[in-house]
Amino acid sequence: MITKEDLQILIKQKSERVVFKQKEGTSPAYQHFNAVIVDDSPVSFVQCQKCKLLLVFDIKKTGTKTLLNHKDKCFSSRNPSQKTLPFAKSESFVNEKSKLADEIAKWCSTDLRAFEIVDDSGFEKVAQFFIDVGAKKGHVSAKEILCSARTVSRHVEKLAAEKRLELASEFGNGNQNFFGVTLDYWTNTMCSDSYITITIHFIKSEGKPQMKKFVLCTQLVEGTKTGLVTRNIISETFQKFQIQENLCDFVFVTDNGSNLVSGLRNDSHLRCICHCLNLALQNAFNNGPVYLKRMIEMSKNLVAYFKRAGLQKRLRTSLKQQCDTRWNTAFFMLQSIVENFADISSILATEKETCRVEGLNSENMKLVVEFLHPFKKASTDLSASDYPTLTLVVPYYDKLLQTCKPQDDYPYVRF
Repeated sequence: MITKEDLQILIKQKSERVVFKQKEGTSPAYQHFNAVIVDDSPVSFVQCQKCKLLLVFDIKKTGTKTLLNHKDKCFSSRNPSQKTLPFAKSESFVNEKSKLADEIAKWCSTDLRAFEIVDDSGFEKVAQFFIDVGAKKGHVSAKEILCSARTVSRHVEKLAAEKRLELASEFGNGNQNFFGVTLDYWTNTMCSDSYITITIHFIKSEGKPQMKKFVLCTQLVEGTKTGLVTRNIISETFQKFQIQENLCDFVFVTDNGSNLVSGLRNDSHLRCICHCLNLALQNAFNNGPVYLKRMIEMSKNLVAYFKRAGLQKRLRTSLKQQCDTRWNTAFFMLQSIVENFADISSILATEKETCRVEGLNSENMKLVVEFLHPFKKASTDLSASDYPTLTLVVPYYDKLLQTCKPQDDYPYVRF
């Protein structure tokens, strides 16, 4: 695999081994970049058409965020009022950028920070702030302006209070009267702490109607999570945003947790259809035909083995593991196995582990994947938050009922 340094040398030498071709794809970033081809084979780099900068790019690993960030900076028009210092030419910063990369690498390695932190827009704003201070004040020690963690935490509290007031002016104080509210409990598996997250949804009627949503809180819940505790947290959260419950209408959507059902028994409360679909499928997997339960269990064990043995990298696409609480994961697991079944069988034969696929029939698995696909599409369409989905529930319910009815011409699973 060619390195960036070697590629830069070839480009500088105008080597005929290097060819540039317009990057193809649907992302809006691609139209500003050229794919780099070396010795008739694409490499994991693209070149900006404007500044000729080389960027590492692998759609499976990096996505297009880096390209979009670079495009926004490189192709955006400079504000005429922005003063450009006489030394601010990118060509003069080659050594500084290299040294900065070394310092960031040391920081990420020593303090266990993600390399991707440098791609964050917030990181860029902080860096620009330091540059502006230096341009205004001259040489300054970083220690003179850096603040403590405690100071940062106080500012987070201040900014949160300001944001709450800002949002209250948008949908509090009677400015909106109809809301949808979704909430759920979840657990931090690392420390077993329990949290509740509350999100509010409404249609902004001013101008063109637009659905909007805001996360009102993600709050640590200590002690028992009873229905009464849940309802009190909801009321306290509404008060923080100046939402007057007695003047508004709410529809709550949650899963089937008994504490949520109990806490919202006096409110307009709907059970999330996607959770209900997932529960129905889990019941089918656990209490349905024996062959289906056996297929799911053997598939889970197969995926676990490939992950544990480090065999994933030998497949064209990775195997997906099933998780009872995540929607459609049985579908994705079986689909990933079907797509790789020939390679899986070959690898297991090499590893002398063919017993792990004995009893798994790829044709039977294809039939189950085909059966589950309408459930996957239904849960995807019904879990949207940018458009109303309530009107889709009954049509999808009827469609899935038809899917579950035996069809005379439908092939049977055979063993």
